[in-house]
Amino acid sequence: MFYLFNQTTDAQISLIGKKAASLVAMTAWGLPVPEGGVVSTEGFDAFISLHDMDKIVQKLREEMRTNPERVWETAECLRERIAKGELPEKLKQSIKNLLKANPDFHFAVRSSGTKEDLDNASFAGQYTTILNVKPGKGIYNSVKECWASLFNERVLNYCINRNIDFSDMKIAVIIQKMIPAEKSGVLFTVDPLKGYDRQMIIEACFGLGEALVGGEVTPDQYGYDWYNGVEKKRVIGDKKIAVLAMDDPPFVKHITHDESRRHETVLSREEVKQLSDIALKIQAEYGFPVDIEWAKHDNQFYILQSRPITTISYGGINNEWTTADFRDGGVSSGVCSPFMWSLYDLVWEKVMPSYLKQHYLIESDKGVIWGDMFYGRPYWNLSSVKEGLKRLPGFIEKNFDESLGIRVAYKGEGFTSRTNVKTLLTGIKVLLELSKSFKKLKKEWPIFREQQHKKLLEIDQIDPETMKQDEFFKFYETFIMEEYYRSEATYFNTIFASSNTASLFKERLKKIESRLIYPNLISGLTNLSHLIPMYELWDLRETIKMDAASVSFWKETSVDDLVSLWRSGYEDHYMKNVAFYIEKNKFHSTRELDITVPRYGEDPSFVMESLKHNLDLDDHFEPRALNRKQFEMFLLEKKKLLSLVPFYKQKNMEHALLDLRKILWWREELRDLSTQFYYYVRRFTLFMARHFKNLSIIDTEDDIFFLPVSDIIAISKQKISVEQARKMIDLNKVYYHSFRNYNNPNEIGRSYAKVNVSIDVGKKKYTGIACSSGFVMGKIKVIRDINDASRLSKGDILVTKFTDPGWTPKFSLLSGVITESGGLLSHAAVISREYGIPAILAVENITTLLTDGQEISIDGDNGILTLMG
Repeated sequence: MFYLFNQTTDAQISLIGKKAASLVAMTAWGLPVPEGGVVSTEGFDAFISLHDMDKIVQKLREEMRTNPERVWETAECLRERIAKGELPEKLKQSIKNLLKANPDFHFAVRSSGTKEDLDNASFAGQYTTILNVKPGKGIYNSVKECWASLFNERVLNYCINRNIDFSDMKIAVIIQKMIPAEKSGVLFTVDPLKGYDRQMIIEACFGLGEALVGGEVTPDQYGYDWYNGVEKKRVIGDKKIAVLAMDDPPFVKHITHDESRRHETVLSREEVKQLSDIALKIQAEYGFPVDIEWAKHDNQFYILQSRPITTISYGGINNEWTTADFRDGGVSSGVCSPFMWSLYDLVWEKVMPSYLKQHYLIESDKGVIWGDMFYGRPYWNLSSVKEGLKRLPGFIEKNFDESLGIRVAYKGEGFTSRTNVKTLLTGIKVLLELSKSFKKLKKEWPIFREQQHKKLLEIDQIDPETMKQDEFFKFYETFIMEEYYRSEATYFNTIFASSNTASLFKERLKKIESRLIYPNLISGLTNLSHLIPMYELWDLRETIKMDAASVSFWKETSVDDLVSLWRSGYEDHYMKNVAFYIEKNKFHSTRELDITVPRYGEDPSFVMESLKHNLDLDDHFEPRALNRKQFEMFLLEKKKLLSLVPFYKQKNMEHALLDLRKILWWREELRDLSTQFYYYVRRFTLFMARHFKNLSIIDTEDDIFFLPVSDIIAISKQKISVEQARKMIDLNKVYYHSFRNYNNPNEIGRSYAKVNVSIDVGKKKYTGIACSSGFVMGKIKVIRDINDASRLSKGDILVTKFTDPGWTPKFSLLSGVITESGGLLSHAAVISREYGIPAILAVENITTLLTDGQEISIDGDNGILTLMG
């Protein structure tokens, strides 16, 4: 019932509330947290049972669910009975042990709710805190005050107004050494108003932090750029008073400062750095931005509390930025290493403006940054792209945003361009250039593919072990700057062309689109490169199923053991066939645009797991048959389309449709070539890492992924010193780890500074982009990461943030797909269509709104998700 911070186990974390769990974690990380313990929810339950309050609590919970206006009388009754009750003797004794071990200390007693610090509900300031409590009966009374605060008007109203389920609300209580602070305050590990992700904001006052939290003083404010080690802001506040701890009742007192003390600096520059270093460690351990309550006493900083920052504004970030098309299986699908982003950005910064200039959408890009990293994820410059598109006649900002699943931050249609001579002339020039470049690409794609396959075969034969160090360094630079760049630039241009072709085709359908199921028109693409491995995996399943002994072997042998046998060269039970499959598909992985993730040729665990799953599937899951069915749906939809247009337009419409399907097919083909190139980028970069490790530049081979590729090349030329390289790696590691668990917004910038996304847990219907047709009902599995995908079972509806090409084998299990991001050309949409699975994409916050096991229906034709029951 009572657990010390340094003795709390993982099994007990769920019993102590969010605030206490944070203190336990920070204690384990070796941070300066004042000693203490926590009365768990078990202690609260025991107290309620001891004094026969179970039925009253249950009555209140029922009233909160069915009749909230009647809850106040019940709540008052509970608070009164809690105040009169005695703590269970066992609990008293446990608390006494803490007090006896610290006889000279006073204590802070704080509530720790089980539903504090949620994404959509922080409960900040709702519960009770009692400071500077003397050991003895005052501690027990303070514990009861905290318990009673669960039923206070503030908490109950908070739950009612936010539709928060009260049925499982419980409360724990922290008892912690009181720090009689000379200085105290709060710290935000990112700037919560400006949105700067490498700048901390510190507020500080003299004495206890209650004067600051209560708004009785204007604190000092410091801005510290931890990445560059520079203090960016120092504003000295008017600290008229201070709250100090006392040994005797009332245990705290207010003092008034004289004029000089009021305007005295609280923290020196060195103290700002010391405090920021502690905060940075906390952020990196958690993997998301936090706000921290801190105190300083006897030249020692203490951390009193830490919680996630639930609201960040972006008023300081110029322009609008988005992860659209970067997140669904892309570089923004998770936290991105500096190396991976530098590869992408190497191409993006050149190809994007070049494409826009070629198509007369911009004249100059001087001073424009087309891509940047925020909160550990790559974003592209939405504002600058829109500026080009605004030159076109009939451009409607809302249509553009919705087509990419971009959150709208304006009212109405947004910017709508006028149709006049100037815009018409621009539009004609753009259309002519699009047509010209598309014809050129159609001729180039087959030649490019043949050249790339030949080049990849040559690259595969390269053995860096045979090269001297300087020779390899030169080879590496050429490989990245020429071979990789050429591959990726062609792929990027194809992506841009496919998006524009799709937009132009949809414009043709404007008058008849409501009578069509558009996803069916782009379904059933045959021989897609990333589906061929699925066909071949199914063929392996068919081969194995012909031999009962082999079926038993594959079903009964664990994935780890199968991988070990593969590594050992084992060939029985068709392992030889599987080894051939792995070699052929060695460049794939579960996260294909995360260069830090091993490829199948290094770790084929996912292949083994997928093959085992296939053995459990019925024959009607055969992927070729599913694709043929989708192709038949396409033919029917094409027939319907042509029947809706005049006969003299039918030929042009059919030609436009086939052109769209062709470019979408080639887009996937070039994606596969890009994936193969990334295999060799990883292979050669890890070999470079071996050289760097031998030169004592890095400690582990994976450290190289925390350097941009330009710096790797510069280091190989001795243009960056070992000391500088190590410092960059350390900083980039901290930045990477600081946001690895952060649920970053898909759009940021000044236009999104004050846009709040409400999370309505009471809704029954949600809408998104209809991306694969069909209707299905079933139970959902909320999967936030592919490593959790083993929980998927036959017939599940997958609810996730986004998918990656590495997820493709799992689609054979699914009956439906829902994602938080993406659009018609996203990976999840393409694969769902080929498997004939209804899919809705860009349903905002859906992984937060739904839970495992809920029954839903998916209307893939109209993009509507409905909760059943």
